[in-house]
Amino acid sequence: MAGLTASFFAQVYAEQLPVTVPGVSAVEPVAGFLFMSLLAGWIVRDSEARGERKPYDYDTLVAFLWMLAAPIYLVRTRRWKGALIILTAIVAAFLIELATEITATAAWEQ
Repeated sequence: MAGLTASFFAQVYAEQLPVTVPGVSAVEPVAGFLFMSLLAGWIVRDSEARGERKPYDYDTLVAFLWMLAAPIYLVRTRRWKGALIILTAIVAAFLIELATEITATAAWEQ
């Protein structure tokens, strides 16, 4: 779970960096791939631990459709707690975006 959280915040942070920063082109795709891989792996391992029956090549399906699979899986397996996790991730991304915009505006005005 710590890896998922770290890669999520790395991806959000990488999206906020200006294009002129050297190496930013390498950070964002790596953070996105890391987040997708860890999330898909967690869903597959968690479903195995719960003893759920899975279709053939379930891990590939989850990896390609992670934006749909993760919220559906969380709500299906954890009910309101899963919805709260999704809502927390959305609010965290929004607050990071807002803080970045505020600091960029303040720096620009000086």
